[in-house]
Amino acid sequence: MIYVFDACALITAHRIDLPFTRFQPFWDWMSEQTEKGAISFPSVVLKECSGTDKLACWLHEHAEPYETSDNKAFPYLRRVLQAYGGNIEAKDLGKNENDAIIIAHAMAIREDGKKATIVTYERRNNAIKPGNMSIPNVCEKFGIPWFSLPAFLWTHLHSTFKKD
Repeated sequence: MIYVFDACALITAHRIDLPFTRFQPFWDWMSEQTEKGAISFPSVVLKECSGTDKLACWLHEHAEPYETSDNKAFPYLRRVLQAYGGNIEAKDLGKNENDAIIIAHAMAIREDGKKATIVTYERRNNAIKPGNMSIPNVCEKFGIPWFSLPAFLWTHLHSTFKKD
């Protein structure tokens, strides 16, 4: 299983739930999982988290840019953007483009015969207007599993501390 992270999950973890100053073991564990290939950060996540704060520095130190995977994701991008509501107007494209790339990245991983789950802080919504759908809504259209960051952590805590 490869977990594809959305920038909002990382930003919220860093700023609110799991800041580096108080939860360094979490970020060490994330580094280990990234090195094992269990966690993936599409290049759009690296761009969204650019800057000089602790998260940006950590990401650029521990996350390899997945240019090859991004290239593999490109063929899925049009289909994902269409799932956001058909003919998205140019003004809505920018708002959904990074999210669509993350979903296309997960689709490319699945095409390689691996399982992919997206980790996001977005919630499923009842959007009707094109361009207002969330990552979970679009994931469900393609059968891609998704977790909130807390659900991801509980899943891993359960499997880490599961008694045989």
